[in-house]
Amino acid sequence: RDPTTHGPIMDSLARSANVDWEDSDSDDDSKDGPVVQRDDSIPSLLEGYLTKKGGRLFYVNWKKRWFILQGSKLYYYRDEDHTDRALGVIDLANASVDESTSGKAHAFGIHHIR
Repeated sequence: RDPTTHGPIMDSLARSANVDWEDSDSDDDSKDGPVVQRDDSIPSLLEGYLTKKGGRLFYVNWKKRWFILQGSKLYYYRDEDHTDRALGVIDLANASVDESTSGKAHAFGIHHIR
């Protein structure tokens, strides 16, 4: 099944958008961290696939992830069929969004405001 044509797509983003957000989303999806749960009583504003920058230290990778925007939080999952446990959450309340310097098409960066 083609993830760019299946299910709702984030209308405000290009289908092949890339999120320049570095964290510990490595090749191992079996994180030992706490389970991140969405509040199902809050409606999702947008959802769809994005490609997220991950890796550790000197190793950088780009992985396709299923994202759900709920309020000011952007949750991401391995794919749309595994939304019971988020791999992570990005709090957009204290963040800025701008063009990415990654060189990837349709890319944007999310940065915490300190």
